[in-house]
Amino acid sequence: MKKLMIASVFACTVINPAWAGGDGGGNAHKGGGMLKQMDTNNDMQVTYDEFMTFAESKFRDSDVNGDGVINQDDRGKRAKQ
Repeated sequence: MKKLMIASVFACTVINPAWAGGDGGGNAHKGGGMLKQMDTNNDMQVTYDEFMTFAESKFRDSDVNGDGVINQDDRGKRAKQ
C-alpha cells in the first residue's frame, strides 16, 4: 500500500509538471507548486524524507476521520468542512 501511495504522488508531481507548478522544462519550482512545497530546505531537490513527509501529511489530511484509511466516509466528511 505504501508503495502505491508513493508511486501515485510521484506520478502526480514529477511526471506531471503542470500539477507540480513547473513549466515542463525542469523549472518545477518556478511556478511555486507542489515540488516547492515538498522541498522544505529550498535546495531545489526533493529528498526521499521530504517526499515522504509531504505524502504522509497529505494522507493525514485526507483521512478526515483518522481511521488509517481513505474511503468514501472521508470524502463525505471533507466535503462538509
